[in-house]
Amino acid sequence: IRGATEQWLGALENGMYDSIKRHLKTGIQDYSQRSYNDWIIKHAGQIVVLIDQINFNKNILMCFKLDNSNESLRNYQLNLVNSINIVSNTFSKDLSNHTILALEALITINVHSRDILSGLINNNVNHKDDFEWRRHLRYEWEEHSMNCTVMQSDASFNYGYEYLGCSPRLVITPLTDRYFILFKSTYYL
Repeated sequence: IRGATEQWLGALENGMYDSIKRHLKTGIQDYSQRSYNDWIIKHAGQIVVLIDQINFNKNILMCFKLDNSNESLRNYQLNLVNSINIVSNTFSKDLSNHTILALEALITINVHSRDILSGLINNNVNHKDDFEWRRHLRYEWEEHSMNCTVMQSDASFNYGYEYLGCSPRLVITPLTDRYFILFKSTYYL
């Protein structure tokens, strides 16, 4: 038997999940309709970082599908560096504290994505099933189910839609990548 407090907390939790998912859908739809700079400032930091990770995965997979995937990856690398520059130039504006935190998190994630991309290019990775690609944490938006999936190696999970906010982030290194693989694989077993 659940009391009123447990019911209220359950409803609050479900409301949080629904709200994050609704903001994610809105952010995805809005992504192609605004300039990158305006899109970043308009949406919550957690949503911006997540959508940027979804788009990184989508763009890498599109490069793999092309005949000259290595050249496509090099071109995408230039676009990614340009995105990092756009985000860093946004700091010159008068911004709120939560927007600054979101920009810092976005730069951290994008610099890590740039490093992943450099590794793919240097190792001549040109297929989505190559372990050098699969070992990285990847986010995918499934349009038919309107759901986000988090993948790494052979592990795959539904995104939890928990409110995380936009807290400061540590720099992501090859060592932290290995820990992510360990934790995801262990949890998946």
